[in-house]
Amino acid sequence: PNANDAIAIRAFSDGNVIVHGQAHGDFRGIELGGEVGGGQVFVSDTGVVTSSRDSAIVNVSTGQDGDTGDFTVLNNGEIVSFDGRFTIHAEPGLVGVNGEDPTNAHYHSVENHGLISNLNVDRQSNFPIAIYIENPGRFTKVVNGETGIISMANNTNNGTAIQVGNELFGEFDDDQTDILIENHGQVLGGAIAYDSRNTANDHVINTGLMTGRVNLGEFNDFMRNSGLVDDSVLLGNGHDEFRGYGGTVTGELSLGDGDDTAYVDQDDIVISDGGGEDLVYARGDLRGKSGS
Repeated sequence: PNANDAIAIRAFSDGNVIVHGQAHGDFRGIELGGEVGGGQVFVSDTGVVTSSRDSAIVNVSTGQDGDTGDFTVLNNGEIVSFDGRFTIHAEPGLVGVNGEDPTNAHYHSVENHGLISNLNVDRQSNFPIAIYIENPGRFTKVVNGETGIISMANNTNNGTAIQVGNELFGEFDDDQTDILIENHGQVLGGAIAYDSRNTANDHVINTGLMTGRVNLGEFNDFMRNSGLVDDSVLLGNGHDEFRGYGGTVTGELSLGDGDDTAYVDQDDIVISDGGGEDLVYARGDLRGKSGS
């Protein structure tokens, strides 16, 4: 336990942290940062990382050479923020010299087979997020394994379980998967969302349980759901594709604006559209939302 950060690495190269016991900071549990930033954090099945006021794990780059470093978290134990806004947070740092593009394609990833939880209940002044990745590079991946649990306070859908913001640079590739989120376990409470700066193709795979809304935002997104989304799926604008064979969406499937394609076999699914020429392949009965 530490009154500020339990572990802080501020160096000119990546930092690597392995946790088998408990690392608790009153402000932050683990901070990786410095001129390059980045690094790897491994939490074993006996490891616990906690914080009281800020992030349990945070990556901060202060470099201005466009190289913010790769950031990876592999969790088999517990990562918990009690009253902070974020549980795991990758900050973007200062990207590029004089506004130039980043020099490298950065890779940020979180893989969870244990518990990642945000217990902040002060939702009016401090909107909580369990995993928030701001990546100025090219690729971000979040994988929640079969034994993984990502949870918000009281499992209510008022915070955000996973939020990703990618600002991509250079020529945009429509065929590239820039953001990949896989859930094979449980995401309890909170939405999966992409913030307004997201200029990426989003790819979501769900074979487990999600109890919060899925909001994919702009550009050409893909979602495959063979599990349970106990809320709505909002594909947003762009040419999107939804494959829902074998899965359930209890709320609305909103295709948004653009030429979209959906494959569904859920008899009671409600589909709405915001414009464009769409194709819906349905096995069973299908009903549209009024005005769609």
